Amino acid sequence: MYGALDYPIGLLTADEASMGGLVYGTAAGTAFLCSDIDYWTMSPYQGSGSSIFYVTTTGYLLTETVHRANGIRPVISISTHVRVTGDGSTGLPFKAIYQ
Repeated sequence: MYGALDYPIGLLTADEASMGGLVYGTAAGTAFLCSDIDYWTMSPYQGSGSSIFYVTTTGYLLTETVHRANGIRPVISISTHVRVTGDGSTGLPFKAIYQ
């Protein structure tokens, strides 16, 4: 099937973070991509050493060498034939409904 993913779970890319409202070097504290820890993306950055993009707790999209301990946030790719209900809370968790 054209465009099918072998592994539909991965890490966010810097491009996807930008599409989600983050701007490199600018705080976006209200972005839904903010988390309680800094986390790595899967996008390398052409800089000194082994550099990679990451997202800070306040919504900055920045770069850093990989010497520090950051978290990761997995992302999943969902088929267009799936409808998701719920808000992700304990009382109303996400549920997938296949159509």
